[in-house]
Amino acid sequence: MSIHFSIFAIMKKKTLIAVISFLSTTIGAAEPWKFKAENREMNLTIEADLYEESIEVPGLEMFGPLNGYVSGRGIYGVWAITGVKKVNDNEAVVHFSNDLGSETQAVRLVWENDSTLLLEQKGGTTFKRVENKKLVKLPAKIIFNKR
Repeated sequence: MSIHFSIFAIMKKKTLIAVISFLSTTIGAAEPWKFKAENREMNLTIEADLYEESIEVPGLEMFGPLNGYVSGRGIYGVWAITGVKKVNDNEAVVHFSNDLGSETQAVRLVWENDSTLLLEQKGGTTFKRVENKKLVKLPAKIIFNKR
């Protein structure tokens, strides 16, 4: 009887571990819009949680948590997410405002695969960076890699 009980206990434990592993994988995959990603070439970072306002934006802490931001060395200011429309699990339209609130930008975010995010600037003011003491527009399409 004790052998039967110990085999049952081992199988029960293995089943529980398998279920927990499956659920953690499923939950991670079910939240594609909570991420950190970077473009090393342009020194840009995007951090976002399009499900809820849970991210403290550097320099804009007085507004409380927001849906996220884009920032980086050389980029002109911090751009906070001010509006979100998820199209599906792979695509969203996000509105950004600069840290002064004077400029806005609409972008389309598309997950090309599990680790590659395309940011496509749609309208409004484009993101700019400082180069040789001048503001230069960033490309309309920027690839980010998930961290």
